[in-house]
Amino acid sequence: MDITGTIKTPAINIDNGRMSIAGRSILEDSSLFYSPLNKLLEKKANNSRAISQIDMGFEYLNGSSVRCLVNMIRTLEEMYEKGDKIVINWFYYADDESMYDVGKMLQSLTKIPFNIIKKD
Repeated sequence: MDITGTIKTPAINIDNGRMSIAGRSILEDSSLFYSPLNKLLEKKANNSRAISQIDMGFEYLNGSSVRCLVNMIRTLEEMYEKGDKIVINWFYYADDESMYDVGKMLQSLTKIPFNIIKKD
């Protein structure tokens, strides 16, 4: 699955158990964009080891996008609690303290192994 990013939406790629989401997420109603992704994850939750690595790197996120990511992490946590091996990698630029802070907040909400990785 590939979704090309736009000026307001992130690029999403799902392939071989790995999902990456990167770019900007500045939608007025983020749930319209993220709802199909959550539904896909819920379907994959019934297929053990369907998603094992999630890489996220954002230039900017608005509040409604953060809420959608929280919902997505909750879905992933259900998979994790059922025994799926999942790791989340949160990438941020060294000079972007706000994206670092969002990553720390998301990390605090889950038991899934969650790496916060600085990019130069």
